[in-house]
Amino acid sequence: MVRGAISGSSSVTAVARGRVLLIGDAAGAVDAITGQGLSLGFREAIALADALAAGDPARYQRAHRALVRTVRRMAQLMLAAGARHAWRRRILDALSASPRLFDYMLGIHTGADALRNLPLGAIAGFCARAAAPGLFKQGSEAR
Repeated sequence: MVRGAISGSSSVTAVARGRVLLIGDAAGAVDAITGQGLSLGFREAIALADALAAGDPARYQRAHRALVRTVRRMAQLMLAAGARHAWRRRILDALSASPRLFDYMLGIHTGADALRNLPLGAIAGFCARAAAPGLFKQGSEAR
């Protein structure tokens, strides 16, 4: 028996055209794995309000693209890790050993942090842990 869930997202070519502006799922749905549907809709609403206040609907189009790009990348990362048991185990183990990086990734995922605040030291530590063969096997101590 094969079990699984459907994973998918949709997009539109434009969320601002004339007097029509789309937010939420009408502006393109993101994969449910991210848990970002409502959050993205709220952030889109704020971006739309800012664009309308500035009298610049194109500003919303640009903001929407940036918001969706991050969420879609996170979904791709989660799906790639989830599809490969060895990757998933190494990633989870490395993130559990690097709470600073986990906090940062969560901030990026929720929109509370920006990519420009990338903690390079935490990334380097994560990469070293994730790439080290046998480092996180049952019963071994993290180095």
